[in-house]
Amino acid sequence: MNYTPYQISKIIEQIVCKEGGLNAIPKLTLETLMKAERTEYKHLAQDYSNGYRSRKAFGNK
Repeated sequence: MNYTPYQISKIIEQIVCKEGGLNAIPKLTLETLMKAERTEYKHLAQDYSNGYRSRKAFGNK
């Protein structure tokens, strides 16, 4: 979603006006940055999402 600067400021204003809202802003910012970083990493290393390559197991034949 793309928001205009005005819409973003209104959303932030609504969050800040809630109880504990001022503490929520850094938390939400950090979570969003971490999610974006993870998405970028998954895009670059497609088969290493959890740090390990997925393997197919072959049973006894």
